[in-house]
Amino acid sequence: EAVALGAGAGTVLAHAGAAWSERAGGTSGALWGAALTSFGAVLGDHDGGTGGGGSGPAGRNGSTGGRDATDGARLTRAVRAAVDAVLRIGGARPGDKTLVDAAVPFADRLEAALPSAGFAAAWAQAARAASEAAEA
Repeated sequence: EAVALGAGAGTVLAHAGAAWSERAGGTSGALWGAALTSFGAVLGDHDGGTGGGGSGPAGRNGSTGGRDATDGARLTRAVRAAVDAVLRIGGARPGDKTLVDAAVPFADRLEAALPSAGFAAAWAQAARAASEAAEA
């Protein structure tokens, strides 16, 4: 609905978060709803640096489509906001055997790698860190 009305990414994610929370219900719905809403609040309604039509934040070919480092930094802040919302609302901490065990290392590695690796490489490093943490 929000997309059909021409809403930007932040507004679409806010609507998605509210709908997820309402329809999924329970703690899981509240956590995912808060994560989407928090991500969208940081991303805002301007272009989020997705590289235009690719798959995932880095675009189809793994590049950022010529976008500057500000887009990667904003996406990284959005990831951190989503993870922080889950931590704040859910109360879980790393080691509790929840999604937090993968989400926190993902956000940590993304923040650490971004300044030197660029967004696509930082995202890949973060994904590896999350997978390793989830399997530990």
